[in-house]
Amino acid sequence: MAEHWCSEHETVFFKRGKMKTFAHPIKDEEGNSTGEWCNEAEQEIEPAGTRGQSRQKPPAMSKDDWAEKDRITRKSIERQQSLEQAVNLCIANKIPLEKIGSIAKTFEAYLEGKDVPAKSKLIDEAKKLGATES
Repeated sequence: MAEHWCSEHETVFFKRGKMKTFAHPIKDEEGNSTGEWCNEAEQEIEPAGTRGQSRQKPPAMSKDDWAEKDRITRKSIERQQSLEQAVNLCIANKIPLEKIGSIAKTFEAYLEGKDVPAKSKLIDEAKKLGATES
């Protein structure tokens, strides 16, 4: 089976010499070359062994799927920001290295809008170091 197959013209693409992409000459009904070429890059490439098989596209995502994906992305960003701020506090010698994880979790809770017992102390320390509320 040819890896580079043109399903439109039912022939094999090839690449020789200085050709930049796989292609084949287009032939008329009698098999004579028309002088035109069909380039593989212009068509959807079929993987080897799937010639003639129809491909199913994955189902479209629903609004709920997009909302969940967005929620997960926001959560990931909040975690990254929380850890970054905890590391910054450690670099500034405001917290010991072993407290980075717990402080990051506290920052994460703050970003989620949860009530944080040590909130005012943490926020005051962060502001002293140049942090701003957004």
